[in-house]
Amino acid sequence: MEEQKKQVEEQRKQVEEQQKQIEETKRQAELTEENSIKSIIGLCRELGTSKEAAARKLIEKKGLNQETALEKTTLYW
Repeated sequence: MEEQKKQVEEQRKQVEEQQKQIEETKRQAELTEENSIKSIIGLCRELGTSKEAAARKLIEKKGLNQETALEKTTLYW
């Protein structure tokens, strides 16, 4: 019985560690996506396009909706 408890506890710890790793991976993916958005906006700005054109590029390249694209463009312009 004691051995089963140890096994269950070890499995629980493994699951917790896996959940932490999944959360960290998600966080890294979100950060990468945000950096990609910043890069697109920065490049559009360097090339002299308008904010509206940059927002359209975000919609096209990143699949953002219009509201989110405009918010990101305003934030990072």
